[in-house]
Amino acid sequence: MPIGEFCTKSVVTARSDESVADAAKKMLEKNVGTIIVVDLQTVPIGMITDRDVAVRVVAEGRDPGSTRIGEVMSEDPIVLNEERGIFEAVKTMCEQGVRRVPIVNGDGRLSGILSLDDLIMIFGEEMASIAVVVAYGSSRISTKKIAVG
Repeated sequence: MPIGEFCTKSVVTARSDESVADAAKKMLEKNVGTIIVVDLQTVPIGMITDRDVAVRVVAEGRDPGSTRIGEVMSEDPIVLNEERGIFEAVKTMCEQGVRRVPIVNGDGRLSGILSLDDLIMIFGEEMASIAVVVAYGSSRISTKKIAVG
């Protein structure tokens, strides 16, 4: 299963020269905790999270209005191509210890984001489908045993 089919396509983005205050407003308006920082070609160059705002800006006494995203973002994010498989994505996220991964197309441009929440939903739906098959199969077996016995 290519992750491009399952990732969240509507990604909140910002430029590195925007203020942290603007990033926080975007997070509030869009109800997200992560913003992907992109260059002019929409290639991911960093990420900023609500935790970054709290720890790297507020806790350090910086002014969110004058602090630029580029000063506090995590640079060079781990990205995955949208053609990669879902199990490879899980492995990469586990190995790298990340909860979110920007997804890029063949040109390296942002095409989505994959989070642990997305993976839980995908695997949960798959497990529910398996449970239906198991339950259906069990009920057929039980019915046959009753009819025969």
